[in-house]
Amino acid sequence: MIYGLSLGSEAMQSVFPTLESLTSRVDGAIFAGTPANVPLSEALRGARDPGSTLLEPVLDGGRQVRWFATAADFDNDLSGWAAPRIAYLQHANDPVVWVSPNIFYQQPPWLEDDERSPLLSPDFRYIPLVTGLQSLADLAVAETVPDDSGHRYGDATLSAWIAITGDGGLTSAAIDAIRDVIAQYEAPIPISQ
Repeated sequence: MIYGLSLGSEAMQSVFPTLESLTSRVDGAIFAGTPANVPLSEALRGARDPGSTLLEPVLDGGRQVRWFATAADFDNDLSGWAAPRIAYLQHANDPVVWVSPNIFYQQPPWLEDDERSPLLSPDFRYIPLVTGLQSLADLAVAETVPDDSGHRYGDATLSAWIAITGDGGLTSAAIDAIRDVIAQYEAPIPISQ
């Protein structure tokens, strides 16, 4: 089982050039907040099933790879999710996941009408260079937001671990206690002054 958050997710995925190389060498994986332009992540999103979106991709009917945003997403039907299970945690408003250098001169697909998240302000529109500068500012504060938003994945990570590895024999009370500890860190991280 492997886990990576942000640059750790990028580093973990760099070892595996294809989904087949990943699934043949791990028992499961969680990649949270994968930065834009990571080859494996981009390839999997690019191969998504017709009709699924960049924000909520479905690959091969969700057979081995699934994308999640919140802990509640793991309450959905997980049947048919074959081992080794691969979970991507991504928020539609996480600039680390979506912003790449070409945003300075090219409108990204995630800002197109059919791909746009309702979490983005309707006033947020693409303007060359300006959107890039705005996105740099967003990157700087991506962790100063509550959990389940921006670059903070909170208890979605715990839910991912349980969905992939099982509960390890923990009781519901123990899992709730872990969630309570995670909730203590939900307050936005203040920006140093």
